[in-house]
Amino acid sequence: MTRPKVLFVDDEEHLRIAASQSFELADMDVECVADAEAALDRLSETFEGVLVTDIRMPGMDGIALLEKVKALDPDLPVIMLTATSGIDTI
Repeated sequence: MTRPKVLFVDDEEHLRIAASQSFELADMDVECVADAEAALDRLSETFEGVLVTDIRMPGMDGIALLEKVKALDPDLPVIMLTATSGIDTI
């Protein structure tokens, strides 16, 4: 059985480290990247996993990343995260 794959995107290093440790402890393959452009470089129509991304990041934000990912593969599962408390983020 193959392990689930996660591509985790966040500009904050301490969150990438914590997420990596958590996913690995849950027996998942995880790759962490610091920005949306790096995530797009790793995604293709054949990526078999889930994308977990922060919404607010410098450069391309998580919403723009979501739009590009859905154009690439509309069926790819994407989980959006934010540390802000306002509903107006979305």
